[in-house]
Amino acid sequence: MRNPRAFSGPVDRPSAATWMVAASLTVLLLAGCHGPSAEVRELNRRGLEHYRAGRHFEAIATFEMAREKDRETPEPGYYIGRAYLALADQHFRDDNLVTAVRYCDRAIRAFTDAYEGFPGYTRALQGKADALKRKGQHEAALALADWAGRNCGPQANKVIFQAREHAQHGDVDKAADLLHQAVRLEPKNPATHAELGRFYARFGNRPAAIASLREAYRLDPRAPGVEKTLASMHESSEY
Repeated sequence: MRNPRAFSGPVDRPSAATWMVAASLTVLLLAGCHGPSAEVRELNRRGLEHYRAGRHFEAIATFEMAREKDRETPEPGYYIGRAYLALADQHFRDDNLVTAVRYCDRAIRAFTDAYEGFPGYTRALQGKADALKRKGQHEAALALADWAGRNCGPQANKVIFQAREHAQHGDVDKAADLLHQAVRLEPKNPATHAELGRFYARFGNRPAAIASLREAYRLDPRAPGVEKTLASMHESSEY
């Protein structure tokens, strides 16, 4: 392996962060990918309220109703998986491993249904990988990421998902190569440059990190976390 200080590790794991699931999918959930009915949108809204409030069983029941009424929209299945994963985490904290693993298995089924019904739905793939890792099945999570990279199209977000899994698995070189591939696939997407910049920064390659983050900022000054990361590296406010 090349010197890891030439690269950076992955960004913070998105899978377990409440802010990611609560904020980044709200618009998709309410609007839906294929224009769900008003009834389904209302069920999604109520389910999201339950989820955010930590009422996971109520969220699961509500999203199950939404999924039954519209099998073409993946978000209800994704949130069912997230709710089961949250329940699993509660039981892991309580050292109730049998129940925790059972909820992980239910989460895996829900995430699988979501991306099988909507191929390439990256959040469901990431959710399934998270659930597999909760069970200690890190090789299976890595295999899923590689499968997604081969079979779910060339979009940069899928390559980024694959890179994160390889980085977490310790293969820094592979992760770096994949992130550069993501930039080549979508050179005008600020997210690809931001991901690469944070990757460089993690392992102390400050010049490369700043270059990538500056490019992300140039493409979109509102790109999440870019300005803050640059500021934390003692950069000038003039990017």
